[in-house]
Amino acid sequence: MVQEVPAGGLRSAVTFANPGWCIMKFVLPLLLLATLLPGAAQAHVTPMPRCGGYRIPPGQPGPGECTRKMRTWKAGDRPVVLFLNFGGAVIRKGGDDPANDTSWIPDYEEVTIPPFEAEGFIRAPLTTRQHVIDAVTGWVRHFYSPFNVVVTSERPPAGTTYAMMMVGGTADLITPYPGGMVGVSPFDCGNSSKSDVAYCFSASLGSIADIVTTIVHEAGHGFGLAHEDNPAAIMNPYVTSDPDWDEGTVPDGRACDGSSYQVSATVLAENLGSRADVETPWVDFVEPGDGARVAAPVTVNLYTGDEDSLGVRVELFLDGESVGAKSWPYYSWRLTNVADGRHTLRAVVSDRAGNSSSTAVTIRVDAGCAAAGSCTHGQSGIGETCRNDTSCHLGLCVVELEGTESWCSAPCKYDTSACAPGMTCVPDRDGTSHYCAEGDGPVQFKSRGLDHELGCSTRPGGAAGDGALPWGLALLAGLALVSRRRRRS
Repeated sequence: MVQEVPAGGLRSAVTFANPGWCIMKFVLPLLLLATLLPGAAQAHVTPMPRCGGYRIPPGQPGPGECTRKMRTWKAGDRPVVLFLNFGGAVIRKGGDDPANDTSWIPDYEEVTIPPFEAEGFIRAPLTTRQHVIDAVTGWVRHFYSPFNVVVTSERPPAGTTYAMMMVGGTADLITPYPGGMVGVSPFDCGNSSKSDVAYCFSASLGSIADIVTTIVHEAGHGFGLAHEDNPAAIMNPYVTSDPDWDEGTVPDGRACDGSSYQVSATVLAENLGSRADVETPWVDFVEPGDGARVAAPVTVNLYTGDEDSLGVRVELFLDGESVGAKSWPYYSWRLTNVADGRHTLRAVVSDRAGNSSSTAVTIRVDAGCAAAGSCTHGQSGIGETCRNDTSCHLGLCVVELEGTESWCSAPCKYDTSACAPGMTCVPDRDGTSHYCAEGDGPVQFKSRGLDHELGCSTRPGGAAGDGALPWGLALLAGLALVSRRRRRS
């Protein structure tokens, strides 16, 4: 059965429902075409009770009770854990249980979500699939940094309660009626469940930015957010450019408090808890390094990080003149018409809380160095191999405790900070402090005078994380389903 949902203009939509799930905001022409395809007539669909504009599974509170009964949980002391699954999985039909890869959303008894395909997003300074995954994960952390959420791309240990976002594939893997859907999630008022399973169909999205905001949008539904009819809002049901947490009228029913207007940041603070971002982001030159001799045009690649959030914007200056600002994760410039001689490059980074820092390098441009073989790289940047602390522009070199590999590094907090793409936050021997490195650690400091273990005094204000993932609460009732689709011109 197909039911039309009131809509205007080009945003006509229909709602399909069966005993396990529903999808909202599909493109009408595509869905009508789907009903004519072979096998579509046999699809069994059953209406379900509504909670505002969202449909909920049978057995859950009726329309008159949803506001009162679905807001059953508020923020606690422990963070909510969101696992971004880039590795793919075979998802079986059942109640949401990330640890056992079951979900009530798919229309089929078993679906295979493929691993995230990163090839289309690999370009400097992101040169590997893992770099892209780290960039996506860091950007999602950026949006949730004001709230008490742990975002990780590694499956949490057994016994941990966590929500899971599948990242990969296309919507036709889970339903015969994909329409223009690029994401789908339970609508969990009050964030009553800590084990929601949601989907971002990244193969249908053309940029890292769209993948990130779709993940953030769908996770937002699981954290208790409805849609907002505001193009600047992440919770707009359409993919839009450069959105953020905002507010607006709920276009397809009611918010969880029963009203027709929603302020996303207020709801998230209530359901998740808030935390202050007081740490200053760092920025480092990977290319060219301090003291480098290079030929024009000059390629500049930067990495940023932040113990609480993400250095999301960087402005580059050449000899005091701005050459433009860029946003995470592609901090890469190509400077043409740079005269031979000595020049200063300075980068200024800022995070969403307004914390800011800068760093500078001095280089010499020499048009003949390439032909003469006399060009040099200069000091190493974050993630590059180092001999000791003096090799690194940021002055911190770490080495595997039981190995030989070493990297220029920066302090970090376990599972809350963004390291450079390709690096993770690993512990020292005692597990009291954490630092960006490749591999799993532990690491120790490598200095020019004497190798010694990293300690808490390495960086003032760099509080260590305890590395422990929290336990959540038991699965509660009150879930509905919402989906997101691409904007149609």
